[in-house]
Amino acid sequence: AKAALEAQLRAAADDRAAAAAKARVEDAVEIQAAHEAKFAAAMEAAAELQAKAVEEAKLRAAEEAMAKAKDRVQEDVQAMVGIKAQAAEEARAAAAQERASIEAKATEDARSAAAAKRKIRHEKRVRAADKAKTRTLARAAAAVQPPKPKPAKKNAKSVWFYTCEGERLGPVTFEELRAMAIKSSLDPRLDMVWKQTMDAWKPAGQIDGLFERMSVPLQPQNDLARPVAPVVAPRRSTRPPPTGGESWPGVRRRSLFLVTLVFPILWEYALAAGSPFLVKRLGGVMMGEILPYAPLVPFAVVLFFWLKRLANLGMSGMWSLALLVPGLNLWVAYRCFVCPPGYADHKTLDRPGVVLAVVFWLIILAVASILAAIAALRFDWVDDPALREQLRGWVQAAMQG
Repeated sequence: AKAALEAQLRAAADDRAAAAAKARVEDAVEIQAAHEAKFAAAMEAAAELQAKAVEEAKLRAAEEAMAKAKDRVQEDVQAMVGIKAQAAEEARAAAAQERASIEAKATEDARSAAAAKRKIRHEKRVRAADKAKTRTLARAAAAVQPPKPKPAKKNAKSVWFYTCEGERLGPVTFEELRAMAIKSSLDPRLDMVWKQTMDAWKPAGQIDGLFERMSVPLQPQNDLARPVAPVVAPRRSTRPPPTGGESWPGVRRRSLFLVTLVFPILWEYALAAGSPFLVKRLGGVMMGEILPYAPLVPFAVVLFFWLKRLANLGMSGMWSLALLVPGLNLWVAYRCFVCPPGYADHKTLDRPGVVLAVVFWLIILAVASILAAIAALRFDWVDDPALREQLRGWVQAAMQG
């Protein structure tokens, strides 16, 4: 019984010891869990502090970047103000220089016009003196020799009067007019023709039958009075082109080249350079209404110079409409860029005109060849693959060149 009791006591002691050990283990687990929770909280707090520090560093960097950007913007604004002031000063200097050149050119043109007028007046006086001398000699010859009687048929048909280089001549017969037309002594557009039954003078080209258009028999006019004394019809002499160009109105080739090729570029540059100054002086609203029409100024100036060039060639301004007709515009451009002043009258090319004509037609030939090659490749007119590749490479080289 004592041994059993001791065994029970030992068993009870072991149970208490096991319970105490289990309690200590559970307390240790709880303490470890509490420590782990505190560690996790400490880690989270450290992460939050680190994130906050990173955000603050980013904010400080952003503020520094914004301050630097603001400084750069201020520097750019100051530089832009300086550039605008320099551009305005250059524009004013260029405008003043252009004004001075225009005034000098106007003065020179006025002097040239005055010299041309003086020359024309001198030529008129010389012609008048020659006419007076001719009349005096004719009267003296008539006084020495009695006038020969003319046949009635000649008097009946000599009813036509005409102009030659602005001088009225006649009367002559219709056959004599036709002979002058055949010999190119009578210009169908510049020379005028008149007889007493007509209301007004007409260009020679508008008279039926005079230039091989229609055969119209001429009815004899027996009751017409001759307005002037008979004058022998002179043969029109082909005048060489003037060397100085002062006898022809309008502009010459050099001016047309400069205005057509250079003026649009200069206008765009001046408009771009002067727009800030004009906006400052006139305001954005007014400039917004003006700028859409600014590109029309080069077109108007170029068209004006083309009309002046046609007048310089002796052609009508209506030929400017031919620039809108394909094919015909090449002929008009050829005349304007190649022919010397008064070409419609003297039909003679000078040495620069010959060189320009060769260059002009070589350019036209090159463009036509490129277009023909593109059309051949486009519409499969060439069946040979090697020839197609050669044409394609030639077209690409020409387009890049």
